[in-house]
Amino acid sequence: MVRWAVYLIPILFLGCATIEPEPFEGPNGRQAFSMKCSGWGKDIHMCYEKSSELCPSGYQIIDTTEKVKGASTGYGVVVKTHKYLAIECK
Repeated sequence: MVRWAVYLIPILFLGCATIEPEPFEGPNGRQAFSMKCSGWGKDIHMCYEKSSELCPSGYQIIDTTEKVKGASTGYGVVVKTHKYLAIECK
């Protein structure tokens, strides 16, 4: 039974690895989106793929941001980097 859990748990987390873009008006007045590109199986490449889906005529990168968060635990310091991407459709 435990052996199945070892295989099943990562698959469940991959289901959470969807990019959820938040729309806003870009600096040039066109449709723009902000996306979180890290955590639970997400990476920056998934955001680029989502950008191509959202903007079939192309897009311009407005901003990329990395936020580093740390927490002290009984075992030391845990550091996570969160990546964000903002794009504007052409």
